[in-house]
Amino acid sequence: MKTTRKLLALFLLAVMLLCLSACGLADIPLIKATLELSQFDSFRAEPELDFSLQVQVPDYDVSFDLNAATSGHIDLVKDPTRLMADLHFQLVEGEEQHLLAYAERGTEATDIWYSLDEGATWEHTTLEKSEDSDAETESASPSLSDVLNFGKSLGDSFQDFVKVGTEDVKASPADRYDASLSMKAIAADPEARASFYADLAESLHRDAADVEALIDLDNLENIPLSLWLDQESGRLVKAEMDLGPFLDSFLGSGLINSLVAEQLGLEDFDMEIDVAQTRLSVTLSQFNELDPADFTPPVA
Repeated sequence: MKTTRKLLALFLLAVMLLCLSACGLADIPLIKATLELSQFDSFRAEPELDFSLQVQVPDYDVSFDLNAATSGHIDLVKDPTRLMADLHFQLVEGEEQHLLAYAERGTEATDIWYSLDEGATWEHTTLEKSEDSDAETESASPSLSDVLNFGKSLGDSFQDFVKVGTEDVKASPADRYDASLSMKAIAADPEARASFYADLAESLHRDAADVEALIDLDNLENIPLSLWLDQESGRLVKAEMDLGPFLDSFLGSGLINSLVAEQLGLEDFDMEIDVAQTRLSVTLSQFNELDPADFTPPVA
């Protein structure tokens, strides 16, 4: 969780940096729109994930497809921070899992309730707050100075961030901006390169040098990103990433086979992974329109 939060935070920082360095003063509203999210007392996020890949293990005559789709919404209010989620997961065609969840952050812990049977029964768990969690939460809520400092190390990793047109989001016109996170630019920047390998090595519990020997950043595909800003309010109302080409090149490296071989106690392992699609998007709406009184723990 620590590495995931950090990578997401860095990703958002890179987006905001781009607004300053690559787009110039005319696109400063992009920064304001992104930073403004932390100022809202409530909003709704609607995540969508479409994931499809094929796995083949020739030596064992194994082949299978993996498809996943996620839809639904997550409502959030602050002071204290509470969220309600209503999400649908489809991992196998024709088989869908419905998740209802409620979470409330306290000063010492976060309480989570969830149901997998349409709310007929609820499970409850508590996550105690650690000293590390405070630091992680703080690092995941970047300030403008964080953006500028991170920008110095990331350099021009984002390329071609331009306005490409206008589309309707929630029946309201929004300006669309497209960019691409360049893996070659990250590879060329010593600090960004070292951070990439260090974070990946930490999440895999491997030595950074070993990870770098198995994955060449120059051979990884770029990550396209699109942002939509509402024309009337200037708010960020949608973000989308196409991770398919990047994951296809990443999973096609020698790292995955090395990890599997290590777990199975083999000298080598040959697995072919073909990523057909991985698209992640989040649509934002109902800013400051949610009633905190509706956010109450479910009755078990």
